[in-house]
Amino acid sequence: MAEKQMNKIVISLHAEWHGFSSEILWGEKMDEDIYRIDSIPFFANDISLDDIVKVRIDKDKRLQYEKTISKGNYCTYRFFFDEDIKSKERKKYLDLLREYGDTEYYEAKNLYALSVSKQKVHELYKILNQLETDEVLNFEEGDCIP
Repeated sequence: MAEKQMNKIVISLHAEWHGFSSEILWGEKMDEDIYRIDSIPFFANDISLDDIVKVRIDKDKRLQYEKTISKGNYCTYRFFFDEDIKSKERKKYLDLLREYGDTEYYEAKNLYALSVSKQKVHELYKILNQLETDEVLNFEEGDCIP
């Protein structure tokens, strides 16, 4: 069985987006300039885990995201907890959300990214919306076309 060839792919962001100009995601090489996204984006919009993307090589020999060729089976949400929510409560809510997908945590920004399959997205959205109404967390859709 051949080992996956993983490479870093640079995704350009709007300069004002969370103070970063780019985000680096892992991608599995499928063809010369075609990759499958193999990480959950924190800042990039319109891209999710398992999307198939086309890249180009920039002047610094880095892989630059060019466009999405086909969407995978996942949606991405980002959220952060209200500062009044204590660690023990956060764990309870994270356990609940992890029933719907995988999460990643970006400590410097106290930001979570959640990847959820499109089959579970409507149910998860209701939960996130209720948690936001209850002032537990704030969330946004990073990429969600169920």
